[in-house]
Amino acid sequence: MSNHAGKLIVRILEKSGVKNVWGITGDSANFITEALFESPINFMHVRHEEAAGMACGAEAEVSGGLGVCIGSCGPGALHLINGLYEANKEHNPVLCLATHIPSGEIGTNYVQETDVFNLFTDCSVFCQYVQSVEQLPRIMGIAMQTAVSRKGVSVLLIPGDISSAVVKGDLNLKYTPHYTEEVITPCPESVRELADSINRSERVAIIAGKNAGVAAKEVTELANLLQAPVGFDLQGKATFESLVKNRLGCFDKHCKDYPVEMLSKADLILLTGVENPYMSGIPPKARVAYIDGFVDNIIKSHNTDHTIYGAPDETLRLLIPLLDSKTDSGYASDCESYYSEFRARTEETEDSITYRRLMRSLDARIPQDAQIVADTGPIAENVGRYLKGSGTRKFHYSHSYQSPGATLPLAMGVRKGCSDEQAVIALCRYDGIQRFMGELLTLRQLGLNLKVAVINESINTKPDLSRLAGALGLESNRLSNPDDLEEGLKKWLESDTCGCIQIDVLPNQ
Repeated sequence: MSNHAGKLIVRILEKSGVKNVWGITGDSANFITEALFESPINFMHVRHEEAAGMACGAEAEVSGGLGVCIGSCGPGALHLINGLYEANKEHNPVLCLATHIPSGEIGTNYVQETDVFNLFTDCSVFCQYVQSVEQLPRIMGIAMQTAVSRKGVSVLLIPGDISSAVVKGDLNLKYTPHYTEEVITPCPESVRELADSINRSERVAIIAGKNAGVAAKEVTELANLLQAPVGFDLQGKATFESLVKNRLGCFDKHCKDYPVEMLSKADLILLTGVENPYMSGIPPKARVAYIDGFVDNIIKSHNTDHTIYGAPDETLRLLIPLLDSKTDSGYASDCESYYSEFRARTEETEDSITYRRLMRSLDARIPQDAQIVADTGPIAENVGRYLKGSGTRKFHYSHSYQSPGATLPLAMGVRKGCSDEQAVIALCRYDGIQRFMGELLTLRQLGLNLKVAVINESINTKPDLSRLAGALGLESNRLSNPDDLEEGLKKWLESDTCGCIQIDVLPNQ
């Protein structure tokens, strides 16, 4: 093959440190995907482009690098959009190569023509057409840097005649992204006002989210200084549950696992690093402060008493010296007592598998450094309640986009983003996994070592999905009897190969 623009795109991706490209090939994408087959970059061929959009975002979140996906013109690229919304709302840096119809046919109602610019603009932080081969390196560099710097999705709209065009001479390949972390320093006056408000408060509660993970040391110091209990959203639970002394519970739209009566006793509730905070769960009379380094989150939190735009770690470092130490630990101790007693409740049903029994069994067996991907709804709720955050365990789910059934493709991306030694556990709803059933074939074809659990709320007339997984060549089993649960989970988790089990549970109590 000649030295065409598809090869140029792949060379730039190689120099940018990209390891995987997710997608499905097609006529307008063929020159790029053929170049991938000659590259050390892995082409992660999925069964549906939506899975590619989901997976590349999850890979970027875990690896800290740039996720990349590709789709062909018309329906191929459009199928990526749902996954791109997921990545963009989670602030994951992604480059989408949306190939398009020939440039000379744009605007003629050509076969598979769509208004791609307007369609992709809403799910991205950058969206532009590639106008020529000569422009390609620069516009690609801008797209990648924007994705990395603004932590979102960049979309390149690439007409098929451009990706197949011959490259003449040597083009500049220096357009690769620079990974730099900006430090958002808050307004000093806003910090002083918050400090005054905290000093006037008798009881303070803290709720820490995923974005506050960088401030784990400062959150702990603040909690000790103020004798404050700490709650967390599901993603923040991984960092803070085992770190803090007095816990309030999981404060999340999908896991409202906190004592409302205890939170109501707080004079001031400080939220930091929480994506889409569950504001309807805040007692209406409480004073609320919100700290975050993402401006989009600040915009959404305008109904708080104190809103500070600043990196959580930097903001808390400035705040702590301005605070008076509090000595009364009664409120924080009461919150911790409730939290501990709730988790110590004994099993009530002996002849069935309940969510509580399942999650406690998983908690005892899942490695402490595992990456756990949960579906929305009752699975996320019970993961938030019963799976312990160890500081090294990580929890993932469709938090901001709330996309039911996204678990399997998200887990595929997590698998490629973390080390081979880490276990990746996908806890899928029975109805949700059917949306991406074809990706079980992807697991088999690509050799992705995932542990997939399909959790079925005991409707016995449903088909046994473990038998389907077994027919695809995956190690499979079905667990319906509580007497078989422990041994079944042990075998599933200790296997060296990809396994898929169906677990029948009582509906959420």
